[in-house]
Amino acid sequence: MRDFFGSVKFKVIACIMALLVGIMIYAGTTGGYSAATSQLFEMIFEPLKALSADISSKVTATFEVWSKAEEYRDENEKLRQELNEMYSRIVDYDEVKRENEDLRTMLGLKEKYENFEFSPPCKIISRTANDPYQSFTIDKGENDGIVPGDPVVTTNGIVGVCDEVSPATTRVRTLYSPNTALGAYTVPGRVEGIVQGGYEYGSIGRLTMNFVGLDEEICVDDVVVTSGSENFPAGMVIGAVESVETDGRGLSQTAMVKPVEDPATISGVFVITNYINEESGTADNAQTAQ
Repeated sequence: MRDFFGSVKFKVIACIMALLVGIMIYAGTTGGYSAATSQLFEMIFEPLKALSADISSKVTATFEVWSKAEEYRDENEKLRQELNEMYSRIVDYDEVKRENEDLRTMLGLKEKYENFEFSPPCKIISRTANDPYQSFTIDKGENDGIVPGDPVVTTNGIVGVCDEVSPATTRVRTLYSPNTALGAYTVPGRVEGIVQGGYEYGSIGRLTMNFVGLDEEICVDDVVVTSGSENFPAGMVIGAVESVETDGRGLSQTAMVKPVEDPATISGVFVITNYINEESGTADNAQTAQ
């Protein structure tokens, strides 16, 4: 405290106070304030008035924000609800658009394959983890007329076969599985063979067409289609020949086939629930899994 009274700051304050007291005494003895006195007071107190006005403005603004906080909160909540509704409309529109595209695709398939009966459009709802053969599950099952062994297709060609079927879902075994073997032939040329998957080639997204005769002319880019069987209708595209080589024993040729569809990238499929085998003219409904 003693240091404060001896400081320059205290001396300045004391001088200002003495000046103000002197002015007040002078004003009292002269019967009022002179113009010079008034100007002096304005010069001294003007900064204080400005500071006071600034503080008052800020306090008023703060109180206004506090008083309208609930109003702002309600307005933000309303905007948030409107935004969520807009997102919902976008999602609904996208879903309706996808369903319409699926229905158009189904109509196209029905026109292309008049003798086929199809399930409703099926959406892939899960993929089997750590499966080198890329099996997946669709959202249709027994309730939709699907049974084990039914072929699974897209507009481009065949993808696999129904394996495990429950009332509402179906697990699909793809062409990469060694348990899915298809009789097939090439177009053009009609060279016949057996298309099959396996771990070695399935892991790189390829199939093999085996048991092709040495004297058969099979070429790169030939289209490979199903030849027709109890479980698979004829003429469904499997893929295209990528390379051809003679097998290790030199008794036949083996063709590497790139499937027309990659199970890892598709999002929807169709199941053929019944068809007339054009090769034999008989009706088939795959009741026994391959």
